[in-house]
Amino acid sequence: MEATFNNMSHTDALEFWLNNSKCDWDRTLTVKDKELTNSVLTIDEKITGKWLRKWMALIGLDTREFYLNGKKVSPELLEEYKRNRNLPPDDEKVTPRYGITIKGAEFKDLPTEDIFTNSELDVRYNELQETFVKVNSPVIILLEDVTHKYYYVRSIEFTGWTKQDNIAVIEDRQKWDNYFNNDSFVMVTSDCDIDINSAEANSKLSYSVKTYMGTKLHFQGIDEEGNYKVYVPARNEEGFLSSDIVGTIDKSNASIGYLPASRKNILTLAFHVWGDEYGWGGRDGLRDCSSYIRDIFLCMGYTLPRNSNFQMRIEDASNIEHIHGYDNKNEAISILQPGDILDIGGHVMIYLGKYEGKHYIISMLSTYVPEDVTCDFDKNVVKMARNHINSLDVHRRNGNTWMEEIKSYIHW
Repeated sequence: MEATFNNMSHTDALEFWLNNSKCDWDRTLTVKDKELTNSVLTIDEKITGKWLRKWMALIGLDTREFYLNGKKVSPELLEEYKRNRNLPPDDEKVTPRYGITIKGAEFKDLPTEDIFTNSELDVRYNELQETFVKVNSPVIILLEDVTHKYYYVRSIEFTGWTKQDNIAVIEDRQKWDNYFNNDSFVMVTSDCDIDINSAEANSKLSYSVKTYMGTKLHFQGIDEEGNYKVYVPARNEEGFLSSDIVGTIDKSNASIGYLPASRKNILTLAFHVWGDEYGWGGRDGLRDCSSYIRDIFLCMGYTLPRNSNFQMRIEDASNIEHIHGYDNKNEAISILQPGDILDIGGHVMIYLGKYEGKHYIISMLSTYVPEDVTCDFDKNVVKMARNHINSLDVHRRNGNTWMEEIKSYIHW
């Protein structure tokens, strides 16, 4: 059945799973963890060079093995890259600046576009890539690298290096607070482009027309066709924020305010990226498993952690790692309904329901081992690398089924 589901159109696949289960699709879900509604970005104003060194050490650059262009990165070469971070002396105070992303921004562990991989055979899977931050997101600027091309910034998702071209500075903290303290917004519910009228375009400003599910944009009005007019954040030639650009988003790709948190909306959003390519750490604006989950719930006003492990530590999560065996795990997840979340240790997914005796999920999937494989599991890994539906009877490299590997779940 896996092949059948994945060959369906977006509409047919969604309709199938909505019709497959009997549940209260439109009931507003109860979320226990109140922190998920807190999207305020803060930082200690007393930052020093010593603080930054300790903070950056948490990502463990010195304990990881990297390859660059097929050759192992030596400690000496790594130190060269690290020096480009332009860290101040330990006792020097750092004065934060405030800004906003005007483009989808990749955040990395070092200020470079070079790709550090974990294998001499890999030339694409960038170990320095941490996340992708959407347009119109608040950031706190902490450092500028030696080339003056990158900022070290903190966002709600992560703290890392991103190109300065991705950021527009807002002159002072109060203006920054006021900009993001805005209840009149459009929530983007599908990846789409913003239509900029030629009369609105400004060649002296830098901005992006590409926007992604889970993006909040300031609401400006409704056009004659009922589509939503939004302010498009832009960067002027001096690097500061300009709000002179107005664009239009098709109403089918967005909502005014958050969507209701319901099982129907979770599944609908889950299929909005049907068949999309998988992208580790948000590479090129693509999604990995945890950013997929995060984007869905952002549309309903809940900010889940960026990392899959932290997502399964929220108050709503239940740990069943102590339960062993296929049958026992099967019984433990019998309460799940479509829209719940499952974790198999490093991989999170949306539960779709049970069909012909098997439990099915949808996720941004990198690799898996098919159901019918009975030996040499590590040699039969399928590189899926896209949004995909499969049952919990598929395997991991160690031969266990996903059912046996379930660590925790979230039942809303």
